[in-house]
Amino acid sequence: MNHALVPSVLRCSAAVSLFVSGALAQSNPAHSCTFFGGSSSDESIEAVAVASNGDLIVAGYTKSADLPGTAGGFDSTYSANRDAFVARLTGDGTQVLAATYLGSVLIDEASFVQEAGNGSIWVGGTTQSPAFPTTLDGFATHAGQQDAFVVRLSSDLSTLEYGTTLGGSQRNFGDAFAIDDANGRIYIAGLSTLDPVFPITPTAFQATIPGGASFFLSVLDISVPGSTTLAYSTFLGGSGFEDRVGDLTHEGAGIVTLSGTTFSADFPTTTGALQPSGTGSSNEDAVVTRINTQLPGTAGLLFGTYITGSGNESEIRHDTDASGDIYMLVQTNSPTMLTSVPSLISSSGPNSDAYYLHINPQLANSASLVYASWIVTVGGDLVADIAHVNGKVAMFIRTTQFGQLVTPGAFMGGSHGGDHGYVIELDVSQPVPTLSYATHYAGCATTPQQLQARAMHYDGNEVVLAGIAEGAPITAGAFQATTTNRSGFVGRLELLPWPAPITFGTSCPGSTATPQLAALTPARLCQSFDLEASALLPNSFVLFAAGLSRTFYQGVPLPASLAPLGAPGCMVTVALDFTELRATAATGSASWSIPMPSAPTFLGIEVSVQALALDLTANALGLTTTNGVASEVRW
Repeated sequence: MNHALVPSVLRCSAAVSLFVSGALAQSNPAHSCTFFGGSSSDESIEAVAVASNGDLIVAGYTKSADLPGTAGGFDSTYSANRDAFVARLTGDGTQVLAATYLGSVLIDEASFVQEAGNGSIWVGGTTQSPAFPTTLDGFATHAGQQDAFVVRLSSDLSTLEYGTTLGGSQRNFGDAFAIDDANGRIYIAGLSTLDPVFPITPTAFQATIPGGASFFLSVLDISVPGSTTLAYSTFLGGSGFEDRVGDLTHEGAGIVTLSGTTFSADFPTTTGALQPSGTGSSNEDAVVTRINTQLPGTAGLLFGTYITGSGNESEIRHDTDASGDIYMLVQTNSPTMLTSVPSLISSSGPNSDAYYLHINPQLANSASLVYASWIVTVGGDLVADIAHVNGKVAMFIRTTQFGQLVTPGAFMGGSHGGDHGYVIELDVSQPVPTLSYATHYAGCATTPQQLQARAMHYDGNEVVLAGIAEGAPITAGAFQATTTNRSGFVGRLELLPWPAPITFGTSCPGSTATPQLAALTPARLCQSFDLEASALLPNSFVLFAAGLSRTFYQGVPLPASLAPLGAPGCMVTVALDFTELRATAATGSASWSIPMPSAPTFLGIEVSVQALALDLTANALGLTTTNGVASEVRW
């Protein structure tokens, strides 16, 4: 027989009040998560940043006219089709401090957010709206079919401090951005589709689009108050067509690293490239390029290589370190990719998989490869983000499988199915990295719910994760605990092991052995608390007891001695709030799986379990007791 713990918990509300998070006197890693969105299912958080005071800044797109927090924002009214938005939440996700729409009558989407040095908020993305908000000191107003945009809002999101678009007469996508506040530079990269009037400078690496569609890289100079000039702008591509820019990082002194995907077999590479050529128009390849925007023409191309196998590389994200090394997360279905020995997690990729690559662009050919490996054990993965901080790399992946490797004490070991997040942290301080942390990240439901990874912020100790979800690991007190369709989500997770269940008390001897109780899993929301009793009499009976207290049961102090009843040395150590009678196996063991509730309000409540075994010759009472096991309910 299996019974959920919920009815017992409801019957013992007085006991519940005795327990709060940390009842086991253990230090649990920090975790908070909330939905954020309106009534439309067509919305997502696409970018996330952490402000200097710890607030969470999110940006994305929405079709909701009732997005929370927009009253008092720069634009409190939803326009039409799809609007970009920006929102500021407290660091624990319990309050929305401010929010604003960004856009006009057509489609507008934000994909970048960053706090400025003075506390203002930078936002970047793509707009189709002719009346997208700009300022007089901006570089341009919307003129083509689709433009990149960059705006700067006041810290409370009430005032537009700067706004510009960048484009020509055709469709131009603002895919990736980098801000150099100290030197007044805005770096914008994206895709341009045969745009004859896209603004290009005389110092460009490529002055014209060489194929059907090309990347662009542009630098806006806003160092002089009240004006914007185009400091550098170039196309970057081959004779085929490029798909999209995945990432852009600024290394200082005008040097940037750009990654993306291409169908061109002759995308620009440099002498000594790790992979100097691609597979051609039949397959999509990843590429990574480093350009010095302060040098003219071909002199500006510092590094360029393909990252490719025999199949398709359809997405790439990257980050860099202070020495210029590049850490990449690639989505590929290629059965053969460059790999290192020993492999990190998997030596082969079975499907559309996440692939990790670390290169040193200061070295040539194969010497530039520091390490490469698939980082999944089962297929069906989409890459979202990667970040490097102080010799550690964190990655956020969207996966369809719950068979991925997780580390001991991981936040979440499994779930009920559906697309969900997967977080990995590596120690890359040595050439061969080691796995520091790996966990699933999902919601709680009896039917599969999707959680799509989109963006991540990493500071070396914790990650802030964002995206779109039907279900997410929402915490008690969250600003928005539920969603009717699907909404954006943002969650904060400290990458430390969660404490294992503890044992307490001692067992009393039976007639042939001393029985023991062990926890096989922690108590997790929507899953089960699995326990096993051993060293029992074979083919007998055992009563499992679960309680919400280890100090009192119906007014009786615990632990309570059974010596007066004829069982010296035997103690009842848990409240008998919920019991389950089980037969013991021929091996003298018995197991119990306690289904856990789904409501976040149960997080942090301690569940304690003990087993009382029938043993007629052990003592006058005919009963022995095991040690106790306790676990806080967690995700």
